[in-house]
Amino acid sequence: MSEDRGAAAVEFALVAMPLILILFGIIEFSMLLRDHVSLTSASRTSARTASSEPRLTSFAPDAAAALAKAGTAMPLSNIQEVWVYQANNLGYPGSDGVKVFTTCGSNCVKFNYNSTTKSFDYASGYNASSWPSTTINA
Repeated sequence: MSEDRGAAAVEFALVAMPLILILFGIIEFSMLLRDHVSLTSASRTSARTASSEPRLTSFAPDAAAALAKAGTAMPLSNIQEVWVYQANNLGYPGSDGVKVFTTCGSNCVKFNYNSTTKSFDYASGYNASSWPSTTINA
């Protein structure tokens, strides 16, 4: 029986490490899923706000404010910038047929997160002459 000593400790070491790894994987995946759901919900709220204000010059700041308000379940400081733009035929900014997010052009407004005020501040974009509010459709 002396040759069986320590067998339980070895078996525990072999089984515990994969179980701990699986446990932490479940925790990390649930945090990722929470952020995904929070971001999706906040984006929908922001889009609903922007689409409810067609032809108003304040639609972009109102959409960014709605995103900040609805996104309290996630760390907003991780969001680098927010674009409110006129979509092309594929749903992306830019000319028709383009599927690239490279620049925030003339029909686009960019906001950056301000951790002091916990809001999104205007960074660039929205030229009233190139994208007049009367042409903005929801």
